[in-house]
Amino acid sequence: MSDWFRTMKHISWLTQAGISVASPLILCIAGGIWLADVLPLGPIPILVGVVLGIGGAICGLLGFFKVISIESKRKSNKQPGAFNQK
Repeated sequence: MSDWFRTMKHISWLTQAGISVASPLILCIAGGIWLADVLPLGPIPILVGVVLGIGGAICGLLGFFKVISIESKRKSNKQPGAFNQK
């Protein structure tokens, strides 16, 4: 695997981590703001949106770490062949 390809792969993983953390947070807060505008509940929907968004961001980050650990275990199991091994 070339260095350029490996660099692009790591950049895409980093981008995916950012999206999986930011998306739930933004969507839940936006939903809370919308719900606070529609219903006369005060700031409660926004606070619930923040809590749910943080929870979703943590779940997304944990899922990302799980995939990365599986990927690293898969790569560490492959040992390069030596000239004197059968």
